Amino acid sequence: MGIMSMESLKKELMEANESRDAALMEVSEMKYSLGELKDKLEHLETYCEELNKVLKQANKGRDSRSLSD
Repeated sequence: MGIMSMESLKKELMEANESRDAALMEVSEMKYSLGELKDKLEHLETYCEELNKVLKQANKGRDSRSLSD
């Protein structure tokens, strides 16, 4: 009975280690994906800020032309 318990515990330990390793890999992939998303979001924010500046400049130009008409 002791040998059977030992074998059973070894098997459980191996399975637990495999599960842990799989979870660690998944976490690593998620961290990488979050990093990529962060970079894309920062790029998008910069792009939107630039578009907003251009839009404001275009509106100022249009308003200036309207006043001079």
